[in-house]
Amino acid sequence: MSKLRLLIAAVLLSGCALWVASQGFPAAPADLSTTPSGSMWRALVHLSTNAFVPWREDPLLVLLARLLSAAPEQVNLAEPTSYFWVSGAVYLASMLACGLTLGLTPLLSLLVAVASALIILLLLGAEQGATAALAWWPALSACVLASVAPRATTHAAQQGPLMVLALFFAYRLGVAGGALSIPLASLALCMPAMLGYKLRTIGIWSLVVLGPPLVMTAAIPPVPFPDYPPQARVIADDGLPGIVRPLTGPDLPIAVIDRTAIRDALVPTSLALLLLTLVAGWGLRRSQRYLWLVALSGALAVFLDSAPPESVALMMPMESIRRLLPGLYLYFLPPLVIAISSILLVVLLALRNQWLPIAGLVLATTAVWHMSSIDRPPRHGILERPRIDVVSGIFALPLCRDSAAASQHCRNILASPSLSVLGNYGAAILRSHYAQVERVSRGPGRVVAASTNQGSIALAHDKDPATRWSAKRGEEHSWLLIRKPQAQPAIGIALETGQYASDFPGGLEVYVGDSALQCEPSEVQRQRWNLIFKSDDWQGPVKLSPEGYPFYLGQPDVEIPFTQPIKGSCFLVRQTKRRAIFDWSVAEVRFLFERKQRSPTLDDGHRQSIALRPNPLKEG
Repeated sequence: MSKLRLLIAAVLLSGCALWVASQGFPAAPADLSTTPSGSMWRALVHLSTNAFVPWREDPLLVLLARLLSAAPEQVNLAEPTSYFWVSGAVYLASMLACGLTLGLTPLLSLLVAVASALIILLLLGAEQGATAALAWWPALSACVLASVAPRATTHAAQQGPLMVLALFFAYRLGVAGGALSIPLASLALCMPAMLGYKLRTIGIWSLVVLGPPLVMTAAIPPVPFPDYPPQARVIADDGLPGIVRPLTGPDLPIAVIDRTAIRDALVPTSLALLLLTLVAGWGLRRSQRYLWLVALSGALAVFLDSAPPESVALMMPMESIRRLLPGLYLYFLPPLVIAISSILLVVLLALRNQWLPIAGLVLATTAVWHMSSIDRPPRHGILERPRIDVVSGIFALPLCRDSAAASQHCRNILASPSLSVLGNYGAAILRSHYAQVERVSRGPGRVVAASTNQGSIALAHDKDPATRWSAKRGEEHSWLLIRKPQAQPAIGIALETGQYASDFPGGLEVYVGDSALQCEPSEVQRQRWNLIFKSDDWQGPVKLSPEGYPFYLGQPDVEIPFTQPIKGSCFLVRQTKRRAIFDWSVAEVRFLFERKQRSPTLDDGHRQSIALRPNPLKEG
């Protein structure tokens, strides 16, 4: 009767997997990539973590994908569907073999393979680097475990073929996973110890399992990083002075791990996995305790790395390991660690013959997957959620469809750390006049009303950076009513902080009023306001590098860009997010205008330095 129940559960879970596949996953790549000419390496970008890392496809998986694909020439990073499904098939087969090696029944092994595959699908989505590396990890673990299997009788005869197979799978793991293959290979080498087995000839096995990943990691080329100006930023400020650098390995000119963006996804996921692992450890036998401890340690490490404040999180286990080991600084480890901990938890439940909790876990995973994909197609895992909708947003813009060259240029911008900037401001910032204009002039603005401290509004336009208007301490939604005296269309507005550089706003909204009405306090209620700018978390104005990559300037530079020139004369600026410690101060209000380029003359060489300087008369 138990076998019949197990068979029914395996069939149901396989049906769930097919149902998930029928939803069109993955209809689009979860990672945007560029392909340097003449190189097998790609520059891969994680959509949510914004990690800019070198990665290459596994040639064997590509070959299998081409054999199964109707259009072999389409099998590349631009069309990863076949590559992803081949990786999934390899994972299912190797996980099934690993379960049989552990002494599980075929049906229970199938249950473990399907369950862990669905969990990885939910957590990581079509993240090519991690999923391709995980495809080979169970096969490598199976080879290591087979050499110490209790039922094996002729160990000496088995060692040679098993080592050859392990060397092959370790090489495949190194090719597909890059620097991620080092922790995965180490975990495969430790699998016998987790299950209470003793690995014979540990020195030789260490060389076989860890050698190829170390060699492949050493062969990773430098990342082809975009050319950003000095002091540029592409992710949210972590609130710490300076930039945290790796202690060993390659370094990048700017940070590319957006810890703030992934905190909301990691904290609840790691906490749920931690509690589930604690429950699964009830009444464990001694031989299974180490496996449980490793799964528990992974969930706890992710929680400790993501839950505390930034100043503490940067000293936590995985963040420290990422900075210490060469190559890992370019990768974000918590999603991979959560996936591995989930696999170990499923294996632990299977070793205890707890097929019912596994079935419940997979059904819950499928339900969560369905609920999390209601508002968007299920193309991305919950730990790799993009901050922008790639399919219906960026690629639908005329910017990416004007010509083949423009489309490739747009794709290169998207496949870069600038993706985080686009996630905050939208793709319209690429066409913003403020971001594109190199020569900007400033004209004075006049504050005519404020939400509080009315007596000091004149200090915001007195041409003295040492004086200021500031919002009332603790006021949640402060606002300023500003008049633009010039008729020239503005491309932005600057709320200069002057000598109060720390008093920039937490979040901002800018509205332009109906030009038919006067910009007076008595007319505020009658105005028809149009929202022209919104930033829930002010990170600074956005400019474009010479190559067209958007980046942030400093947060104290409160220059608010408009997506198009605005002719209106009445502007309402609202602070939507209050900072707990600092005030919102405005020392001077200036409007930004495009400075017209004059026709070149013969004496331009003598006056070039003068022409590039700001004109104090024009700036008022």
